[in-house]
Amino acid sequence: LLQAQVFNPDRFTVTHQIRQVMLLLESTLDREETQINGYVVICDYREVSLKQFVVWSITDASNTAKCIFQSLPVRIQEIHAVGVPKFISFVTDLVLSSMSEKIRSRVLVRAIRQ
Repeated sequence: LLQAQVFNPDRFTVTHQIRQVMLLLESTLDREETQINGYVVICDYREVSLKQFVVWSITDASNTAKCIFQSLPVRIQEIHAVGVPKFISFVTDLVLSSMSEKIRSRVLVRAIRQ
């Protein structure tokens, strides 16, 4: 479960966020249940501000996704992004367009109605 609202963009950078995700993945790669079952990721974007998103460039998001999906031996079963603000939906579409169809089919985005 990734809770985006706890990220403090005044204190941490995108690099810190990427490191955190990579460390989490690396620390669980050796577990047998992870190797067999893979990951189901739930990203909670409720109560996030624009300030938390603007630190990410489209290139950052795209490169991070490619790194995770193409460089690490992880099995991502599903990614659920819930509470995605309307103002960020276009970025989500751009990042998803840079991924393979196989990965895109595993990403489920639920936007907040505003």
